[in-house]
Amino acid sequence: MLSGQRAFPAPSRRSACAWLLTVAAAGCLGGCHAITSDVHQYYSQMAVNYKEAEDKARFQASMSESESSMLLKAGEIHKASRARKEAERLKEWADRCAHQKERFKKAAEKLEPPDDSTKGDQPEPAREADGTPGKP
Repeated sequence: MLSGQRAFPAPSRRSACAWLLTVAAAGCLGGCHAITSDVHQYYSQMAVNYKEAEDKARFQASMSESESSMLLKAGEIHKASRARKEAERLKEWADRCAHQKERFKKAAEKLEPPDDSTKGDQPEPAREADGTPGKP
């Protein structure tokens, strides 16, 4: 064997870079599913949060409207006007929450995994003989 030749050729720089890129891509693909799942859960939770905020705002708006009408009947015009403005502000907030809820719900649906692997983990609720769900 000549002194300048090796028994096994050294890997070229291009093949080493290709191998490294392949390993890095394989590692990223595994994490991509986990990140997508986390983002899906986040969007779903945000939709639930905005739904709760919308319900609360609508309830408070109805309370402010009834307070406004009560104050108007009692002759408290200034307080009735403030209560009416508060009810309008709460209705606007409820509408904004409804819009955000729909936005997050659509985003969560786009990221929903095609195979419902989460359904298999949860047991189905027990059913009674007449086909109605049983009480927990």
